Amino acid sequence: MSTRLTQTRAFAPERAERQRFNVNHKLHRVTRVDASANDARGDVITINFTLRAKLSYGDSLLVVGDHASLGAWSPDNAVALTWNDDDVWRGAVTVDAATQSVAFKCATRRASGGVEWEGGDNRVIEIERVGAFEVKGAFGNGAFEVTSANGTSVEAEVRAVDGDVDGAEAAATGTWMEANARDKWVGGNLRMMTANEHSDERPSKMQWDVSGLEETGAARAIVFADENGGSWFEKLAAVANQIGIGREITREKLAVCATYLRWISTGTILCVESGGHRRPNGPAMVGRGIFISLEQIQGAMYRHGTNLGEVERAVMRHIHPWLPSFDAEFTSSVPLTRIRDIAHRNDIPDELKKTIKHTIQNKLHRNAGPEDLITTEVVLERITARDGEYSKDFVREFKEFHKELKRFFNASNVFERLEQLKGTLDADTEALIDDLGAAQRRLHESTEGGWFGEEGDALRRALEVTTTLRTFFCAGLSTGLRNDAPDESVRQRQVWRQAELAMEEYAFVLLSRCNNRMEEQSALGVEGENAWRLAANVSAFALKHISLSGWKSLEAGILARELVAWCDSHASGDKDSAIRLKASLQRAKRLIDSHTHAIMSGFGDSPTQLASAFGFDAHIGATFVESIVRAGVPFQLSRTIEMLSEGVERDIDGDGFDPIVLGSARGRLVLLNRLNPESVQACGEADIIAFVDEIDGDEEISSAGKNVKGVILSRELAHLSHLAIRARQEGIPLVSALSVEARTKVGDREGNDTIIRVDA
Repeated sequence: MSTRLTQTRAFAPERAERQRFNVNHKLHRVTRVDASANDARGDVITINFTLRAKLSYGDSLLVVGDHASLGAWSPDNAVALTWNDDDVWRGAVTVDAATQSVAFKCATRRASGGVEWEGGDNRVIEIERVGAFEVKGAFGNGAFEVTSANGTSVEAEVRAVDGDVDGAEAAATGTWMEANARDKWVGGNLRMMTANEHSDERPSKMQWDVSGLEETGAARAIVFADENGGSWFEKLAAVANQIGIGREITREKLAVCATYLRWISTGTILCVESGGHRRPNGPAMVGRGIFISLEQIQGAMYRHGTNLGEVERAVMRHIHPWLPSFDAEFTSSVPLTRIRDIAHRNDIPDELKKTIKHTIQNKLHRNAGPEDLITTEVVLERITARDGEYSKDFVREFKEFHKELKRFFNASNVFERLEQLKGTLDADTEALIDDLGAAQRRLHESTEGGWFGEEGDALRRALEVTTTLRTFFCAGLSTGLRNDAPDESVRQRQVWRQAELAMEEYAFVLLSRCNNRMEEQSALGVEGENAWRLAANVSAFALKHISLSGWKSLEAGILARELVAWCDSHASGDKDSAIRLKASLQRAKRLIDSHTHAIMSGFGDSPTQLASAFGFDAHIGATFVESIVRAGVPFQLSRTIEMLSEGVERDIDGDGFDPIVLGSARGRLVLLNRLNPESVQACGEADIIAFVDEIDGDEEISSAGKNVKGVILSRELAHLSHLAIRARQEGIPLVSALSVEARTKVGDREGNDTIIRVDA
């Protein structure tokens, strides 16, 4: 790698502590759903937060909650409060008028980038009317006060939630196995019915404006179809018309359909009744056609239809998770009959019986849709809230129905999927499934010693077994789908495909926890040859998963083997060994960058165009691709590699620059404290190269100023941070100056016309 300028002066002589990006989120939330309809009660509800917290310089206070405006339990999307005198932090959010309760907790984002949650239970506000409210309290102290604008008290409480842990942490422990579909649901509270009150009314804010869409494009066709088809069945049929059996499949069609399916399944686009009977077997058969179409074009041995490249295949993987199962139990003429028997039991209250009958049974019978899984989980939460309130047999049967529904909507977790496959696999593979279960239980129990103790050992073992198991399933899927494959083979193939996708997701959360532990303990700053070896080994597992996902499989596999070989041969203090590691890490960075570029180019403008056509807030489309990138294994690999690269660069005295976005630019080099419009405007209108001291990773270059042609940072930045992704999209070269020498080289050019060239 080299970054070429033309001279420089010192700027931030002490090495800034590295910025870290934590993707953990709160897994559980409290939601109250009334049995009656949730009528809108005005425009918006404003919640003003006034919280006391004495934090270290550089730290910030966040409010994270179950509502989208509070980040949906993700610290990366939380509300950052503003510091005021006397250590008072203030901020405000708005929620829609139909909101009945808001659950939240406070968290601090350290200057290092790590997030620390306050202890105790979730804080919950019950909202009875529209208006403005003020929340007063203190970080770490569960007690708080809520008053309305006129000073009257509002019902509020601290409410216990079983297994109240961070989401990415929970994902690598037993708690994750109890995660439910509502964790991804953004469609708000659903109607719980006790009578035949089904409606085909569409959300009032929904629109279908195709004026900005290409006349013959897939986006226009999908928007038209959605306007005329409110049910899930009709929406799936619209997708099948684009990428189903016999259709020509293009990159645009895949991107549009992947975006649309995700929004349907998570409640961004709500499904409604459309008349007639759309039992689960209808959507199941439509999903079958889409699945066959996708599988037939990607096999190594059997391949039919459109010949797609790696970019299209990368996008295609984001369609499978949202297709329904077409297993035999769901394609029968009358599927999911267990709920009918449950709804006619005599050992449950009449009101609950009516709720189950009309909200779940009749709804599934007429117009099955993703919302049915959400309402089922609402009922399940209700009947399991207090032990002994309902008969054990009823609760057991309802739990079994919930598992069936999860299988139908392909919402089962990795352990449920693998358990379902037992009895159909060879003895060695089933033993591996048992090994993964044992590794997961050990991980749940092992919290001692952090990265270098029992917890680290358990994490690495779980990652190893997950990788081995996924390799087996991907090998079985690699040949492709024959045209004359029998129905049972097609059904089994979907089960295997969903299993390998679930293992990829589980690998992501294991890698996330690995990175968190390494960051918390500054593991790569610890003396001793073992620290680098462990991190390199984790990177090798991540590269194997990237290879299994089909992105540059040969190159990713070679890199994984290189790192394994390096782990076996590395000796502490061997500079040649460090140089070999650096070369492998640079190639891995280029691989990650190419994957990020593939996702960005693969989806293109489809999410933003669809969001605009449907009348959604601009950020829903604008952040769609970034959310895909940051939820993938390459993102976690980038975090590990950044830690390793920093240590290697320091060890072998490299040039001190870390290239993030390649390219060249020219302008006057200016020193900025932060990258924001105020700082850029003060530099005038001429083109500039910005050398930035403080960075959060959430900045927008174009928003700061159109005359910013290149950016140099005085500290390390995650290669898949928001800022880095935006820089790639805008084609603006971006580089970090990691060493004192590098920062000096840049600083000496202050005020001079400078050409910056960032290359690998």
